[in-house]
Amino acid sequence: MFMLVYVDYIIVASSSQEAVDALLRDLEKEFAIKDLGELHYFLGIQVHRKKGELFLTQERYASEILKRVNMQACKSVKTPLCVTEKLSVTSGSKLRVADSTRYRSIVGALHYLTLTRPDLSFSVNRVYADWAGCPDDTRSMGGFAVYLGCNIVSWCARKQATMSRSSTEAEYKSVANATAEVMWIQKLLDELGIPHPQAACLWCDNIGAKYLSASPVFHARTKHIEIDYHFVREQVAAKRLDIRFISTKDQIADGFTKALPVKQTEMFRNNLNLSDKL
Repeated sequence: MFMLVYVDYIIVASSSQEAVDALLRDLEKEFAIKDLGELHYFLGIQVHRKKGELFLTQERYASEILKRVNMQACKSVKTPLCVTEKLSVTSGSKLRVADSTRYRSIVGALHYLTLTRPDLSFSVNRVYADWAGCPDDTRSMGGFAVYLGCNIVSWCARKQATMSRSSTEAEYKSVANATAEVMWIQKLLDELGIPHPQAACLWCDNIGAKYLSASPVFHARTKHIEIDYHFVREQVAAKRLDIRFISTKDQIADGFTKALPVKQTEMFRNNLNLSDKL
């Protein structure tokens, strides 16, 4: 039996309905609770069951966002961001105070929408994974996707905290961030009693970053990299992490790090198991 608790909202999952009923009876003795039956809606996320699978959507929430900005009648586009777009804080005109507050509110709402629409993560966060890709502070951007079986369970599209001196360093930092997330998920699975491979497989499309993760020698080009990023080597040496090279054209995480053309965007969404059909 698993329980997910968020403030006063609780989801209970179990292979035994009798166990769930017994739990609810015990909770009713101590707290005023209301059983809403099968899960259909939770914190703005709609849940649909189909052939033994769960389909999560925020269609209602997304519609509310469109109403807030008066865009209910807007036409759809096939990609969330133009491939050649380079946004900068110095471009365009400054917003008024009232408009800037509304802008931040909308961006915050879109961030929550990425819970079920990870394909929008890059455009919402406005990040680029290429080396020194940000035109404002030349910091590199990185992203990753973590899968448990065929299901994506975690993802990230975020600007790196420090500036990188090479594409290898930028990719290596992204590997380190992905490794930290994988380690956390492994510990969570252990606590839940869910079996998983001892060594997680991490695919990286930069051969230099792959070699750096396995090299015990600090070369002149890499000795300036912060020491906390090198915990990746410890995981590789302990055989808890297996880093493999993958071609850039096959790298799923590219959709979290750059704007993609239509065909690649469709492939990206398919790899995330996103669907517009219930």
